[in-house]
Amino acid sequence: MQSAEGNFSLGLWASVFDVCRAACRPAAIREETHARQAIAANLLPADAVKTDAEAFHLWLSLSEPWTRGEFVERLRSSSVGVVASDAFALGHAPQAVRLGLGAAA
Repeated sequence: MQSAEGNFSLGLWASVFDVCRAACRPAAIREETHARQAIAANLLPADAVKTDAEAFHLWLSLSEPWTRGEFVERLRSSSVGVVASDAFALGHAPQAVRLGLGAAA
């Protein structure tokens, strides 16, 4: 919390982070992000993918016969960065996985 001694509040840090996220991110990183998103878009069914063009991950909805557990196990054995939706769910987890596009697993 902010005090008379000059400590920063969480709100101020959030504002600083938002400004830096937009202004401090090098163009090369944005280009790489877009390139990786384009590769994923060419390989995966569009109706099963949820993502943001600036993200280093995407959500992939799974269709039968796949389950999250089987899919994660198969991809991890192939060195693909993947996490089942269970890790992010507060309640019922959908049959989906989060695929990492940022770094080699």
